[in-house]
Amino acid sequence: MLAAQARLLMADDTTARILSKTHALKPLRSTGDIQLRDGCHSSVVLAFDETDNMIVLVKTDIIHAGEWIDEILAHRSDDLAPPQIMWDRLSSNTATACSYVDLACNQHARQNFKDLEDQFPKIIRPILKQYKQLFANDAQTLGMTPAERLAYHQQHSRLIFNGIVDQCKQAIHGKLVTPNSDLGKAFQYVLTHKEALACFCEYEGAPLSNNLSERVIANLVLLRRCSHFFRTRCSAAIADITWSVGLSAFYAGVNIFQFFRLALANQQELLAEPDKWLPWRFLERYPEYKIKYKSRAGRLRDNTEMHYIAGHQPV
Repeated sequence: MLAAQARLLMADDTTARILSKTHALKPLRSTGDIQLRDGCHSSVVLAFDETDNMIVLVKTDIIHAGEWIDEILAHRSDDLAPPQIMWDRLSSNTATACSYVDLACNQHARQNFKDLEDQFPKIIRPILKQYKQLFANDAQTLGMTPAERLAYHQQHSRLIFNGIVDQCKQAIHGKLVTPNSDLGKAFQYVLTHKEALACFCEYEGAPLSNNLSERVIANLVLLRRCSHFFRTRCSAAIADITWSVGLSAFYAGVNIFQFFRLALANQQELLAEPDKWLPWRFLERYPEYKIKYKSRAGRLRDNTEMHYIAGHQPV
């Protein structure tokens, strides 16, 4: 599996519903004990290779993102370096198939403070200003190599992030806030996950936030709002395949209507040589089907750049 060899995985999930499957007996990954579960999710994994080509993988089942990533990484080669994995700080979001570099989303940390801005403006706004500078720095790295991007963040962003951590320590250890309050929990979140939050200053290619997977999964949320449920596991699996192929093509800048049209017209070639139909290789053969979008500034950007910016700046 190509995604299993990725250097970076970004994951997220959202609730879903399959009428014919409301419960399932599944073993706990930690102990192996069988447990009756009823939490159905659509899990999305974005897999990036060494040249930042992205594959979108969707799975809807009684599953969560950690289990979906384990299924993917079970096919990973043993001689590869540990992958980087970006996901929410849920207890279920762990991988057991191999060792990995755990990344945390700075947008989630920022949002914890943003939600409290109106209640504690004097305390929160200086921190939000520092986060704004972090995301502005990340936008400046667009077009840089991973090594150049890492060096830029180490020079311009490390002190800013350390300043945020120092303010959180001062608030918690100096007993300036109640630890169990919403504000205390926002500070404690940064302190608890500071190593994972700082990975963008430690590892080449580590993203600052998980915004891109949040943006991708918004497509599945829209489907859920329109159709509400799947009748069977089969219908959910068909939708997962369609979403995986279509979103992978879209985020590579491919006209997905033409992509599906040519795929249906060349089914024998697709089955014989599927590698040629990866979105970025498809564009090498059919460059006329590359889509460009007009940004708000009126400039033409290919959608890879557009979604990189959208995925790394705070909302």
